[in-house]
Amino acid sequence: MEEIQNNPTDPFLTIWSAKWAILIFTLIATGTAVLGSSFLPKEYEAKSTVLVSFPMAPDGENQVQSLSVSSYEDLVVTSGILQGVIDQLIPDYPDIKNSLFPKILEGMISIDTGEAKESQSLLMSFKVRGQNPLLIRDIANTTANLLSEVSGQIKKSKIKSIADTTNTQFIRIKKKLSEVEENFNTIRAEHKLPSLLAELSRMKDNLTVYNYEIAMLEVQLNAQSGKLAAYKEIKSKLSEFMKTDLIRAEISIKTLLAKKKFLTKSIKQLKKMIPLLENKIMAIDLKEKQIRRIKFALKDQLLTLSSKVQETRIAVAEIPGDIKLISKAIEPHFPVSPNRPTIILTALVLSLVVGTAAALAKEHLDTARQNTKE
Repeated sequence: MEEIQNNPTDPFLTIWSAKWAILIFTLIATGTAVLGSSFLPKEYEAKSTVLVSFPMAPDGENQVQSLSVSSYEDLVVTSGILQGVIDQLIPDYPDIKNSLFPKILEGMISIDTGEAKESQSLLMSFKVRGQNPLLIRDIANTTANLLSEVSGQIKKSKIKSIADTTNTQFIRIKKKLSEVEENFNTIRAEHKLPSLLAELSRMKDNLTVYNYEIAMLEVQLNAQSGKLAAYKEIKSKLSEFMKTDLIRAEISIKTLLAKKKFLTKSIKQLKKMIPLLENKIMAIDLKEKQIRRIKFALKDQLLTLSSKVQETRIAVAEIPGDIKLISKAIEPHFPVSPNRPTIILTALVLSLVVGTAAALAKEHLDTARQNTKE
């Protein structure tokens, strides 16, 4: 045991003694990596960039919200979008009809997005990897263009939905307005407000006339009563003419009293009927005013909705989507894969490490066997 402990293995000496074996192994491994990497298919990468905008409406009413960035990322890798890209490329690349499918295309596309700034916009890049430089260029551009079209269609669909809803409200309010106007005309015909107003005016005129007549009657009664009192004081000395005039005065007083009684009764009735009629007219007028207010409010809503229907219909045809292509992909001329220098360097380092480790392990095992035999 003491002999074993006093003769440890020197790693540097071991490595130096096995240097040719390590070198040959390293050369073989590195050569194999060089040869193998030359047979690996070359892959190219094309990139197109779009600007994603999130416009804000000046007022929150009927605002058309944009999709989120994550929603657009999910939308790109849906089967419908991917198949749409393939369908647009088939006329130029007939061979991909039986070789390129949505699942394969999904693996070729990667998406890079930035962060939305205060401008409420960001850049989104579509990177496509493949062996055909022209094909991956067209895939990147077609994906960006198709997503822009779909974005516009989504916004137009939302605006059309708002337009349809607004149009439905417009028709409903228009129908309600017609019903209110018809109801208003029916109520006016039933209430006969113009006739009632004319009747009220006639009653007030009669009251004025009756009050004037009763005042004149008071004057006449006072005059006739004074004459009658004077005649009665000298009744014994009355001449035939005066007696006749006295009889006339008594008859006149009776007539005036009867007329006064009639006028007083009529005035009393008018004073009772006029407030009732005024209250009735006031109630009718109040009800008609309420209906008028409803009618005017409905007309205002109808006008507002009519304007909104026109605006949304125009917006369906004119509003842009959230996505705009700002940088087309170009044909790549240099492959991004395989990275031969990296592969060769990795093979060189690994072969050196493995060769060195193997040499040290072999020396350690040989030393162990010799010590066992001794």
